[in-house]
Amino acid sequence: MIHIQHTSDNPDSVFHPANEGHLFKDMANPLEEETVIQKKVNSSFIGTNLEEHLRSNQIDTVVIAGLTTPHCVSTTTRMSGNLGFDTYLISDATAAFGLTDQNGTYFDPETIHRLSLATLHDEFATVMTTEQLIAKWTSQNERLKAPRKKSRSFFHAKYMCPAIVFVVSYVSKRDQSQ
Repeated sequence: MIHIQHTSDNPDSVFHPANEGHLFKDMANPLEEETVIQKKVNSSFIGTNLEEHLRSNQIDTVVIAGLTTPHCVSTTTRMSGNLGFDTYLISDATAAFGLTDQNGTYFDPETIHRLSLATLHDEFATVMTTEQLIAKWTSQNERLKAPRKKSRSFFHAKYMCPAIVFVVSYVSKRDQSQ
């Protein structure tokens, strides 16, 4: 598990270390053995050692979860796919906020989320739900256990799943009620 923490140098930003939005949400606090990488832009790959970390650990499968779908999640997903990683985006482990376009038209969060996922699916990543991903892992794991010729598994021994999950950004405790 790699946690990506968005950090800003701007003291007015919700992601500035002095502000509450910079903190991990309780449910996403990294465990002691989990890696935390800080980023300053939407992509988790720009200005970080993420790609180097993945490649040096022979990780070729990336599973992405986090916030927000049209921003950090989308940018990281696109780069992951472009860099050649087998990328999965978990649709029910990501979310979006409503947005207003340049003409003043408001688009609700669900529409933004669904359209963002649609722009990524089958071009940069495979978009699926948590349940679909678990079923895929379980099915692949069962095939790997069957007495067949030996093959290299991309499953992480401890978790029996692809080696990595991202939590791309976080919402502050203040935003949890919205």
